Amino acid sequence: MALAGCAPRDAVPPWRERPGSAQARVYHYQDDQGLTVLTGALAAEQPVSRNVSVVARGVLDRVVVERDVEIHEHTGNQSTGHVHDDVDAVTSASVVVLGGTSLEKTRVEGTLGAKVEGTLFDAPLTIEPSFRASSEHDYQALSGRVRATVELNERNTTLSVFAGGGRDRSDPETPPPGEANRWPATQSRVNGGFSVSQLLSKRLVLSGGGAASYQFGRLSNPYRRALILTSLFPERLPSSRLRVTGFATLSAYAGWDTAVHLRAGGYADSWDVLAFIPELAVVKEFENGPLVALQYRHYLQTAAEFYELRYESLPEYRTGDARLGRIQESRPSAEVSLPLVGTPGDFGSLSVSASYHYSHLRYFDLGRTVRGHILALALEGAY
Repeated sequence: MALAGCAPRDAVPPWRERPGSAQARVYHYQDDQGLTVLTGALAAEQPVSRNVSVVARGVLDRVVVERDVEIHEHTGNQSTGHVHDDVDAVTSASVVVLGGTSLEKTRVEGTLGAKVEGTLFDAPLTIEPSFRASSEHDYQALSGRVRATVELNERNTTLSVFAGGGRDRSDPETPPPGEANRWPATQSRVNGGFSVSQLLSKRLVLSGGGAASYQFGRLSNPYRRALILTSLFPERLPSSRLRVTGFATLSAYAGWDTAVHLRAGGYADSWDVLAFIPELAVVKEFENGPLVALQYRHYLQTAAEFYELRYESLPEYRTGDARLGRIQESRPSAEVSLPLVGTPGDFGSLSVSASYHYSHLRYFDLGRTVRGHILALALEGAY
């Protein structure tokens, strides 16, 4: 990437009014529950004509859990393979990964898309279709999305809308007892949303938006169990879920090359889960290009209507997923970005960034707290 960025400008085709870009990122997550996740990501945007670019991304997750063997205290001291009253460690496909002494899991994801730029009644318009696929040894996911962005009011107002859908297939290595005929199973989803950004003055920007997703099919996790009195039963969730989220952000220039961002987010779904997510970020640019961002995010969630830590009878819907219970998370973070060559975004530029996030996640119903540390390193260039 660095060598490509050093190419002489006169070697650039005349239609290359904008450079291509490439990013490489590495994330390392570790918490006090024995979970380690190492993620590598590559992304590139390559112009192929004056108005069209090809976009590609790849992600590799490596999940490792190292724990002592745990015996469930409410099942006659029998090892269940699933610790009900503990916190699940999951990949983005929501497959449980803890149980026993250790577990290793790998997930691969790829995205291929395009960016097409044009005009709509003389207003700049960008259309971005994309297709994504991910695979684990027991879970596959496919999805697609189209996003359109238009800049109105002499580019003081930006409106973006998107719509998409997907289908996942879960094929557990060991189906739940007595439910072999229910697996493998699939779930599908459709989603859409919008965002609006309005420049109020030279120092003030107001933005907001919302999105909705409808999931249907087999939403239960084949590896998760719910505690009924003193016995563990396979999880059974409703066959559909409507999820809605929204946000509003006020961004202000405070002087001294500093910007302040205030955001309030909200979430609700048809399972009666509600969440409130306030955020605060301060970004400071120093001389010669270094950029420092400090952020704090808080998350507060209520429980699903059918969630119980321990059920007194066999209900129609049951779960052992602590993420459907009452949750509170505090997440402060800091990021530093440093340009190495040129001005970020220009032909031949190269910059590096590093960030640290601390997650203090409390599960009220379990009486457990998970403390996680996330380190990230990124290299970004334009050519």
